[in-house]
Amino acid sequence: MIQAYFDDLGNPKVKIAVGGSRMQVEVAALIDTGFNGYITLPSTIATQLGLELTSVTWVELADGSVIRNSVFSGHTTFGGQSQEVEIMMTDSDEALIGTALLSNYKLTIDFVNRTVEITESQPE
Repeated sequence: MIQAYFDDLGNPKVKIAVGGSRMQVEVAALIDTGFNGYITLPSTIATQLGLELTSVTWVELADGSVIRNSVFSGHTTFGGQSQEVEIMMTDSDEALIGTALLSNYKLTIDFVNRTVEITESQPE
């Protein structure tokens, strides 16, 4: 099981290691099931890592607006496994993990008891 938690504002979060060619850092990322990518990082963190620009894409935000966003190649350690991932930058202060990173896991969020469980999913 991957350790996840609720922050003081009631948001489900998980700590993940992300890195590029220069360095690796651990960030507390908001679990965002409405984001179908891997990871979004604040630009202040992303620029320090030495990420490689791989493409530019259009992204629809939760409010319906569409923005152009740069996509970078980096790596993460999540669930004890290191993997190459696509990382997007944001002007927000909040790091996000999306459903692409969670695609091999079962996510259970209990808002009443303030528990978050991320476990490796087994095919039925």
